[in-house]
Amino acid sequence: MQVVGVAVALLVLGGAAWAAETESAEEAAKAAAAFEELYGADVKRVRATRDAKDDLELAVRLLDAAKSMANQPAMLTVLCEKAYELASAAPDGYATAIEAMELEAAKVPAKAAACGDKALALRQKRFDAAKGDEKAKAGDDLIDAITRVVDAKVTAGAPAEALETCKRALAVAYVTGSPRKDELELRVKALAEVIKAAREAEPLKRQLQADPQNAVMREKLVRLCLVEMDNPAEAAKFVEGVKDAGLAKFVPAAAKPVQDAPDLACLDLGAWYGELAGAAAPACKAAMLMRARAYLRRFVELHTADDLDRAKGALALKKVGEELDRLGANPAGKPLAGIDVLRLADPAADVARGVWQRQPEGLVCTTSTAQPIGLMTLPYLPGTNYELQGTFLRTSGEGTVAFILPVGPSRIMLDISTADGKASGLQMINGKRILESGIGVTGGIENNRDYVVGVKVAVKGNQANIVVTLDGKTIVNWQGPTTALTVPDDCQRVAKGCLGIGAWAPVVFKSVKLKPLSNDSRPARPGK
Repeated sequence: MQVVGVAVALLVLGGAAWAAETESAEEAAKAAAAFEELYGADVKRVRATRDAKDDLELAVRLLDAAKSMANQPAMLTVLCEKAYELASAAPDGYATAIEAMELEAAKVPAKAAACGDKALALRQKRFDAAKGDEKAKAGDDLIDAITRVVDAKVTAGAPAEALETCKRALAVAYVTGSPRKDELELRVKALAEVIKAAREAEPLKRQLQADPQNAVMREKLVRLCLVEMDNPAEAAKFVEGVKDAGLAKFVPAAAKPVQDAPDLACLDLGAWYGELAGAAAPACKAAMLMRARAYLRRFVELHTADDLDRAKGALALKKVGEELDRLGANPAGKPLAGIDVLRLADPAADVARGVWQRQPEGLVCTTSTAQPIGLMTLPYLPGTNYELQGTFLRTSGEGTVAFILPVGPSRIMLDISTADGKASGLQMINGKRILESGIGVTGGIENNRDYVVGVKVAVKGNQANIVVTLDGKTIVNWQGPTTALTVPDDCQRVAKGCLGIGAWAPVVFKSVKLKPLSNDSRPARPGK
């Protein structure tokens, strides 16, 4: 009877899977028919002309329509695929085609791998065709895309594939002279070490199976999995019976997710990983420091009491960050060499809204029910082309941290953790906020930890390119007309043409460094 019950269950499950596949196929067919009815004539019209301009215009319309189809994945898929097909036919359309694939990947996870491959291929084409300054920009974008693939392969447990992919990113960095070259070289070495350690671990596992009481071999295997392979979960499988007290205590805890660790355990684990980093080979040191940083960040976030433990954790976190900087492994990148325009701001003269104070750590915005928004003009006109690097820390709440950016004759607001932490990106573009336009990423930020925002603005004629990174990871790479850019009404109070900062929560802005890339930048107040 039990066998019959299992067989019936399997038949039911198989039937459910078949029904789901059938339903999915039906939805796809309906979506394709609806697309043909709505846009079929338009597609035939633009394909009948030699000029690719009308193809791209239709692709932009289809992509815009897809952004409103978040709850209709079948229709969104058709729209994105057609937008990609039309836009990718011309180099001017690569940005639109890539955006279409990224939108489909985000909204239809089953298509993510295929969409990622298509977007990566287009980025490679754009890089191969680029010249001069455009080569470096296209290279940065390609490196970001490749490293995301590397991360996915590492997560999937495919270090050999991740290594070959990472080498591809390193080759691009060499061609463009990217400052990320050191970071990528370190990662290539680390992945090679993981592969080597995995090979060494196999005979040790077999020997330990034959001789379970061999404490020396057991500790060697645990350390190999923990440090060289950077895999505490694998190390935990062999830790029982190890003689080293530190390994016996911390490896089982390290095998669990960081977010499960209580505050004081995070402090201890951070210190322990720091000790492992001190004794690790150069290729493995960064991985141990990154794990130490993750635990120490969580400790500082959880342990709000102003006591010796918090001071110790904050100092340890600072020390780990400095060591990662020295190794060239800090994803936030090196500090920008430029003007710290935050120092030019006068809380008495430049406040546009809210309560601001200058304190030793920087400019502090204090929000409340009566003063929910803080806005500050930074009295500097950055010019046509510039780079910006801002460091900030949100101390409580879930509100937005903002940077107001002049872009040619227009301006845009960069929002970090807007809409209750649902998104980060640019607004407003064509009158749309981030969740409507899709120009950004989903997810928010943590409190009581430093974040580094990087911005590159380049304007040529009426076209602009805005690239934004958060802790070294690209969250925006937008190209389009400056006329598409506006800021919300709240931000109109920031002096036009100047940089600005804003907060919808208590925030400490520690620095805002500007590196002008054109000769039209200047202070807003003479003599400063």
